[in-house]
Amino acid sequence: IHRHTAAGGAHAWLLVLVVLMAGVAVISTFVNSALRLGPPGGFFFVLAVGIGATVTGAGVSPGAVALWASAGAVSAMVVGMSGALRYPHAPEENAVAAAVDAVNAYDGLERGSDDLVPARYTAGMKIQTAWTLLDDARRTDPGQDPARTLTESQSRFAAALHRNGVDDADALFDTGRPAPTPRPSLRFRLARSLSPDSHAAVAANRIGIAAVLAGSLTVALSIGRPDWAVLTVAVLLHQGPDRVRGTYRGIHRIGGTVLGLVLFAGIYALEPRGITLVLILMALQFSIELFVARNYGLAVVFITPLALLMGGGGQYGDPLPVAFDRFIESVLGVVIGLGVLWLVDRHAHRRVLLRNDRRVIESLDRLLSALRKDPGRVPEVRKELEFELMGSTLAEIDAAHNEPAWARTQWAHHERVHRLGHRVLAATWNLGPDRPADSDQLARWSESVDAVR
Repeated sequence: IHRHTAAGGAHAWLLVLVVLMAGVAVISTFVNSALRLGPPGGFFFVLAVGIGATVTGAGVSPGAVALWASAGAVSAMVVGMSGALRYPHAPEENAVAAAVDAVNAYDGLERGSDDLVPARYTAGMKIQTAWTLLDDARRTDPGQDPARTLTESQSRFAAALHRNGVDDADALFDTGRPAPTPRPSLRFRLARSLSPDSHAAVAANRIGIAAVLAGSLTVALSIGRPDWAVLTVAVLLHQGPDRVRGTYRGIHRIGGTVLGLVLFAGIYALEPRGITLVLILMALQFSIELFVARNYGLAVVFITPLALLMGGGGQYGDPLPVAFDRFIESVLGVVIGLGVLWLVDRHAHRRVLLRNDRRVIESLDRLLSALRKDPGRVPEVRKELEFELMGSTLAEIDAAHNEPAWARTQWAHHERVHRLGHRVLAATWNLGPDRPADSDQLARWSESVDAVR
């Protein structure tokens, strides 16, 4: 691309780069959202394409870029997994300890405390995360630690909910039965998102439109680095945020970029090379990892100079033109990204919520059918039901942020669906081939499902 650009076909080949990065952004965003993998999402895939194109434009062969990128990835994996040699079970045990601490914090609050709701949410999410990691580690036997410890904490959480409940739903929380394993198969998670009404499809559609628009506009204005505008869009939209969180992220992006460009100019003026440059890049990467999950704006302060230095940064000289162009491209990316978030498919959150509630009902149908005809499939279908319940919860949160008035009109039905789903989920945890469901209870559940369709 860069060789053809230097030969005179600048706009056409830069547009090829824009389309390539947009395609990577669409695919990585869809997969990350469909699988609910969480941060850092697909951003680094897009970043790798942009930096790879820039570095090859500076004269490095594509083979060398691939070789050293692979060496870095292997090194990171070896170092990152080295702790498993001494503490192979640290992730799930730390997650259980965090869940226990969160339950203790909630259990210690007095009824009527202003901290009850956030503490309840934190405890519930920590318990969910701990069960997820225990399932990944195949350590969910409630008779052995750490699953036994988590089961006991979940029981105390249930008792505390009954005692301190802020609404009637808290009284419905069952006792300390082990939570269902929360991750269905990869195939199920990807297949369920193959719909224009899925959150993954909406997020992928928006990031594709915004990336092409931002990159193309940068090319048309001859600013020179359309990849930077595409990266800005990717940072804003790759996790499929709602409008409120996306807007906050855009503000953080602009503020962090300004400070990051100042930091870049200072580093750039020193013209670091060799081991000095490597150490600076290491320090920047460490700072990013330190702050990205807690304060995105602060993380951008370090992301900006890292990306520019890795991309060549102008090969040293006057840093002001480089910094100015990157600022303009960042502003274009934020404006276009937020414009797409607010204007493209404005009511997508409605379709996503309604579809997710329908999928909860469909999962209930499949679970009741499995209880009647194929008890061996009950554990698998229960996983799917819990996954759908979580998706419905996330969709309701997005709808409440995007359009509170409309979300309120759907709340009563949404709550009925959720109460029924969780009630059936709690009551079927130990049912299967050796312990079939009661036919009268199945009939009552079927009537309840029909009532919320």
